[in-house]
Amino acid sequence: TKLIVQSLQLSGPESSGSSEGASSEIVQPIPAEKTPSFPPSVQRYLLETLEMPFTPVENAFRPDDPEKTVVVVKTSGNPKFDSALVSVLSSHGWSASIWSPSLGDWETLEAGGCPKQLQKAVLYIHQISGSSFERKTRKLFYREQILLLFLVASRLGKKLSDLIVLSDLGGELATSSSKTLTGFLPGVISAFCQSVEKDFPNLRSRGIDLESFSPELATRAIEAIFNYDSPHMSGLSGKDSLSFQSLVPSSLHISSEETLEGLEKLLTPKSVILTTGGAGGIASRLLLKLAREFRPKMVILGRTPERFEFLKKLRGSGSEAIYLRCDLADGPAVDRAVGLIQRLYSRIDLLIHAAGIEISRNLANKSPEEIDLVYRVKVAGLVNLLDAIGEKNIGAVVSFSSVASLFGNPGQVDYASANGFLNNFIGSGVTRFLTIAWSAWSEIGMASKGAVHEILASNDVEFIDPKDGERFFLEELYQSLVKETVSQRTVAYFGRLGENLEPKRSSSFSPRLNESAVESFSVEPSKDSYLLDHAISNRCVFPAIDSIDCLIQIMERDTSLSQIQFSSISFHSPIKMGFQDRVEMRVLKNGKTFELQAQQPSGNEGRWRSHMTCEVDCRTLEPDTLQEMQNQFQRIKLLLKREFFFKPLFRNSLNRTELYKILFHGRRFHVIEGITRFNSNSLETEICNSPSIIQENPLMDNFGRKFILEAALHGAGVACLLRVLTRKFFLPSKIDRLIIDLIAVKKPGKKKVFVEFIEKNLDSSGPVSLLFMKFNVVVVNDENTALMYLKGLRMIAGKDEPENKQTLISLGVPMKVGDYSIMGVSTRDAEILLNDSENRSGFLTKFEEEVLSTFGTLKRRKEWLAGRMALKILAKEVSLEQVGLNLKLDSFSILSDGSPPVFLASDSLEPRLAAFLKGMKGSISHGGEAALAVFSPFPVGVDVESLRDIEPSLCEQFLSKAERNFISQKDAISLWTAKEAICKAYGSGFGIKDLNRVQIVEFGYNEPYIGLIPDEGRRFSCMTFKDSERVASIASVVE
Repeated sequence: TKLIVQSLQLSGPESSGSSEGASSEIVQPIPAEKTPSFPPSVQRYLLETLEMPFTPVENAFRPDDPEKTVVVVKTSGNPKFDSALVSVLSSHGWSASIWSPSLGDWETLEAGGCPKQLQKAVLYIHQISGSSFERKTRKLFYREQILLLFLVASRLGKKLSDLIVLSDLGGELATSSSKTLTGFLPGVISAFCQSVEKDFPNLRSRGIDLESFSPELATRAIEAIFNYDSPHMSGLSGKDSLSFQSLVPSSLHISSEETLEGLEKLLTPKSVILTTGGAGGIASRLLLKLAREFRPKMVILGRTPERFEFLKKLRGSGSEAIYLRCDLADGPAVDRAVGLIQRLYSRIDLLIHAAGIEISRNLANKSPEEIDLVYRVKVAGLVNLLDAIGEKNIGAVVSFSSVASLFGNPGQVDYASANGFLNNFIGSGVTRFLTIAWSAWSEIGMASKGAVHEILASNDVEFIDPKDGERFFLEELYQSLVKETVSQRTVAYFGRLGENLEPKRSSSFSPRLNESAVESFSVEPSKDSYLLDHAISNRCVFPAIDSIDCLIQIMERDTSLSQIQFSSISFHSPIKMGFQDRVEMRVLKNGKTFELQAQQPSGNEGRWRSHMTCEVDCRTLEPDTLQEMQNQFQRIKLLLKREFFFKPLFRNSLNRTELYKILFHGRRFHVIEGITRFNSNSLETEICNSPSIIQENPLMDNFGRKFILEAALHGAGVACLLRVLTRKFFLPSKIDRLIIDLIAVKKPGKKKVFVEFIEKNLDSSGPVSLLFMKFNVVVVNDENTALMYLKGLRMIAGKDEPENKQTLISLGVPMKVGDYSIMGVSTRDAEILLNDSENRSGFLTKFEEEVLSTFGTLKRRKEWLAGRMALKILAKEVSLEQVGLNLKLDSFSILSDGSPPVFLASDSLEPRLAAFLKGMKGSISHGGEAALAVFSPFPVGVDVESLRDIEPSLCEQFLSKAERNFISQKDAISLWTAKEAICKAYGSGFGIKDLNRVQIVEFGYNEPYIGLIPDEGRRFSCMTFKDSERVASIASVVE
């Protein structure tokens, strides 16, 4: 049944759970006949299809600016319709063309560029044909239609005036009566259009669904495109009306007794509930409620390790409960998990899909991989489950959506669109679908903590109390699945949702005079969008480069500067902001001393915190100072020439792609090309000079000095990561002196960063001891003249931890990881040495040469030699550090015949070195065309393997049942390395039976965890590291 709305009302309930206001789709709330059974500020809304009159406005679609008339129309697959569309546009003064995306266009978009045909567009029309969607081709449909739309919007959002999405699903938008498999599209498009407008405030975006892509409808389509009063998503099925979806207030009046009694028809102790994302968030709270009330059997799928305490609570409430670790976006992984479930249960009575990932960042700054991850967990996760289980084997599907899908939300175009999919998805129509779009809950869920919570609270958002949420959930299950038994329904629960903050962008932090402060300015991530690429744990962090640059701007207002020197720079506390926050900042001056203060948002007015203090000297630099800069550069160059072997070893360099997989910065902060070379004490990197990176980059303001200073900090940041082999957030804490030649910085040309490692220590001056590292950093131009010098730069490891634990397993350079000295050598280096008998004679002893000659295959000789290279170089480096003596590589042999290595010193070896070697332990492993060695005074084991999947049958042999529950298929190889490392540390073999004896507890990457050999009562401390090629584990005995 359709409701006829005579005029579209633009006022209504305030909007999304992420602080956005109401859109034009929301109808003014209808007074309830009775007082609702829940707090009046929280209401239940039904998503329904309505109609409104549609009268085209004459001459509305002529270009406003004759200089901006370029329209690009993505092909619909129907050439006649495309031609008709272009013809109508051309007749009204537009310069229109058809775009059929090529492979080159795709590569350009994915690399962050804009295809040539799109570069001058002011109006872009993206056409999606439902006829191109089939179950067998849905991945291709997603890539060519949905992902392409996201990428085009991310590249053109700032330049376009209008972005229109046309579809051909019939024009009715009636999900429940849709005869196509693409009934989900209106939900996706509606959420997309509303959210993309909030990411790009100057952009107007609309979705229009037509009866078909028939040439006769081209004029109607253009009329709808330029109907500026239309909803964000509308359907054209008739001549005089538009269909659109809206939220209509619809309160429930059900007693708790009726709800519980009614649900006993749906849920019994024999019922089976399968839940995704149920180990955390609001789903965990609701599962506990269902367990207490109905004691059903429960299966939970999630990405995290097994939640033992949560399962214990479910079982303690009377439910049978199991947890399976599974990546829902991985179809084969879902198939395997469902195969295991179906061995236990023949039918799923209720599927609750609550999984989701949220990465809030402006669409222009999101990578294709991030967009794909956010969208696919929601969308592919549900579809993969339905395919694997079969809809006929599911009683009902309940999906958890978000009000962001109904109102749009800045920074969440992909997340809102994925939830929009859930709002309109009906599967194949075999089972029933209920979607609940929640507002933010208090205490639990994504919005209950951190930056998101602060943003919502500061905007006066009404949080749903968990007890009320439980009641709403049970009432909705009863109303929609028992009492009314609808085939498809989408409802929303929300109350006061805060002020709609429309972001208007600016891109600089130029200080301005303020009567209440010496100098002041404000910082707003919603306006200064590049801050969204400088975030930790979903909170923007004000960059140190901006703190320093704003002081330079202040000094430049009074005098023409050629050089500037800062001393005693201290960053007292980082400035962290939510995406909708506004932070006031001011600069105080006392002689040469400056202090930068910040006033936190929301409720802290009047409270200023010291962010940074320093002294500034604008006098021309003395010749001695300039020479000091040049001398430091020459010193680092000498350090880089130091080799640990007879010649440079492979991969003491890193490319840009590798670096920015582990650095947390977004695209606009990708300022270095890669690491040209490094060793344990120094590093060299090139500053990015690519026009595609630096063009229109806010860091290039003020002659690019921020870009160069950020590159210097990144060089030190990478040095930090290489020293600890752990992905942590390192932030600048102190700089003894910062010298900048402002004239030299302006000049174009290639520039490089040179970093010297000074020390690693703990800073115990605050309430928490924090790891810090100290460096000297020099930036030089292509003539090797120093133009920037950071002396005594201290980088401190923050307490926040990144979600992505991927790191770098470096080769060719000795490194220190925790208490372990570690060295990796590529087998290609060993092959070179095999053919270099002259240098090899200074490396291997006569005994080792004889052992090498016994190996029959080249592969085995390379692996054996690479292992000796790694452990011998490591022993040489550690002995120099701890004994202070140079250990010649051919003065000792490494004996190993399957047991832990033994160091045999020659008779001529200096006694102190011989004693040192006698007290040391080592371990060697080969894998992934590399050898890895560890050197320690305690029994230690190491194992390295190339990344690969292990057959399920083999997993069953070496993994316990508990381990198989918390480890995913792709991470099974990681546990293999951990168990082999433990066996080596213990001194035993490592066949399948030995690996079975080892148990892993609370596995994770980059952090210590415990391994056990229970029948021996032995405990081991383990660490595991993984990069894009290999995984490695280190283990040592815990006494």
